[in-house]
Amino acid sequence: MYLQQVEISGFRGINRLSLTLDHNTVLIGENTWGKSSLLDALTILLSPKQPLYQFSQHDFHHLVDTDEQVNNLQIILVFCENQSNSHNANRFKSLSALWIEGNDKYKRIYYRVSAERQNNIVATERCFLDKDGNKLVLNDNSKYIQQIIRLYPVLRLRDARFSRPTAAESYDADYKKTSVKFASQLQQLTQALIKASPKLSHEEIEDGFVAMQQLLGYYFAEQNMRLFNRPHQSNIAYHSPNRRGWRATVLKTNSYVIKPLQL
Repeated sequence: MYLQQVEISGFRGINRLSLTLDHNTVLIGENTWGKSSLLDALTILLSPKQPLYQFSQHDFHHLVDTDEQVNNLQIILVFCENQSNSHNANRFKSLSALWIEGNDKYKRIYYRVSAERQNNIVATERCFLDKDGNKLVLNDNSKYIQQIIRLYPVLRLRDARFSRPTAAESYDADYKKTSVKFASQLQQLTQALIKASPKLSHEEIEDGFVAMQQLLGYYFAEQNMRLFNRPHQSNIAYHSPNRRGWRATVLKTNSYVIKPLQL
């Protein structure tokens, strides 16, 4: 399952947007084109932080011509199967009530969060839809929302709007603290994958390792960038444990991806 489509209207810097995604999508655009608003929308809907986000006055889009705020906003996420019948996998069984037949051979889940502004009062609604946009009648939307967030959380690793340069003198202390935490989390993830491997399909294990590899790639790229920025020590980056560790991790992870069932 992957996020196939994002539909946004009336949210922050976006008046109307319909965006089709694939497994790897890069956003490139000038300032004020809505990149941050798109990432904010994904974070609001899929962030593991609790409680669930409630929209406020500043979330509604300002029209360019009149600078008036719209009174309604909505964000729709469409999740699609990676392969036909993959919705029958064990990890998706709790979402069985949400799957909708499509015009092709794949099933989809339609998740909508909307808000209405009236007399300075903002009401937020979360629901799931059929392919015609009608709300599904479910006993408890929140349990399905939590399950989707658990399976596909959005984690903002770094936001350039709030980032600050790291002082060279604080690098070593910060690095050691981050390394210990990261190593512990990586160990937990590895053990969870090993323990669960008999219950997972080849595709599910491969997805897990690809996600882990992407996170590792971000982490080591970030640390190497800091090493390059350290004064008079640019040669450290080439010989650093980060570089050696990343090369070893890539080789090890690739071996798991190729033959995941040998875990």
